[in-house]
Amino acid sequence: MTLTQTITTAGGVFAPGHLGALTRFVPFELVDDVLDRPGRRGRTRKLPARVAVYFVLALALFTDVSYGRVWDTLTGAVRQSGHVVAAVTAAGLADARRRLGPDPFRDLFEVLAGPLGRPCTPGVSYRDLRTVAFDGCRSTRVPETGDNVAWLGRYKAVPALPPTRCCR
Repeated sequence: MTLTQTITTAGGVFAPGHLGALTRFVPFELVDDVLDRPGRRGRTRKLPARVAVYFVLALALFTDVSYGRVWDTLTGAVRQSGHVVAAVTAAGLADARRRLGPDPFRDLFEVLAGPLGRPCTPGVSYRDLRTVAFDGCRSTRVPETGDNVAWLGRYKAVPALPPTRCCR
C-alpha cells in the first residue's frame, strides 16, 4: 500500500519555512481565512497582514526580545535564501500589530485551541472524563452559602509559602 499526501504551501518570499515553524502549526490558509472576514483587509503595505499575524505570534514566543530582533529572527531564512526583505522599523511593526487588533487572534484561538492529549493517551482520561490539574491551587473559594459551608466548611486563608530554590 502506498500513501501519498499533498501539501499546499504559500508561494513567494513569505512561504512556510521562511516564516519559521509557525506555519506548521498555524496554516497560512487559516490565517488568510481569518483575515478575509469583513473589515479586516486593508490596503497592501510593506508588511502584509498575513506576515503581521505571524510576527505577533512570534512575539509571544520571544517575550524577552525586541520587535526588531523578533523580525530578524522571523525573516532570517528569507534573507539567507537571497531575497530582499523590506526594512521595517519597530514603530512600523507596532503599527502593524495595532492595525490587526485582537479579533484575528481570538478567531485563530477558537479554531486552534483544544486539548493535546487524545482520550486513548494514558493519564488523559479517567472513567471517560478528562483529567485536569490546577498547579498551585491550595484552596477552593466558593460562596459561603449554607450548603457550601456544610459540605466544604468555612474558607480559611492559608499563608503563602516562601519561594523555594530547586538546586539539587
